Amino acid sequence: SQRSNTSNRLRHVAGAAIFDCSATDLLDPNDRLEIFREQIGWYAEEGRSGAYSSLDVPILHADWSGEYDIKTCFLNPVLMRLYAGLIRGPRVVTAMLKHQKSGRDGALVVIPKSDTMEHIFGLDHTEPGAIAGSAVLAVWTLSGDTALRDRGDKTNIDYDARFDEYLEILLVGLQDGSQSILNVLREWD
Repeated sequence: SQRSNTSNRLRHVAGAAIFDCSATDLLDPNDRLEIFREQIGWYAEEGRSGAYSSLDVPILHADWSGEYDIKTCFLNPVLMRLYAGLIRGPRVVTAMLKHQKSGRDGALVVIPKSDTMEHIFGLDHTEPGAIAGSAVLAVWTLSGDTALRDRGDKTNIDYDARFDEYLEILLVGLQDGSQSILNVLREWD
């Protein structure tokens, strides 16, 4: 199924390059819970049980400042590598990470070895839904949840609600001409 293919690609095939971590960090759900829970928005208030924030999520932001910031949200390069891995293939993710670590500016050109989703569907720009979906998939990939479903079996994160929330932020910002959201779309394209 498409969910199984996506899960395998994100956690096993391209995950280490997408998230710039060890491949073993992504294998075990309990390890993911321990290693990545702060990156996906875990917080605990004194005397209360913890929960996952939907917006105070470091993995969503470039230059995480400790709280949600519309100017940096959806600009983490991890999200862009994840999307590239889904539409262009895992080889592109490795090239993107290497290019980013080199500190070089300019466009990166990688010729895929086979047909990609990008080519098959004629994708030539990024839609808000792709950004929202990539953000949700990044959180899911790093979570302890075992299957890609509407609600996490270990975290209880409502991934459908997250997608809707992220998409609304992007669409309302686009409709209102928000410079922050317009910048997100420019950066992704």
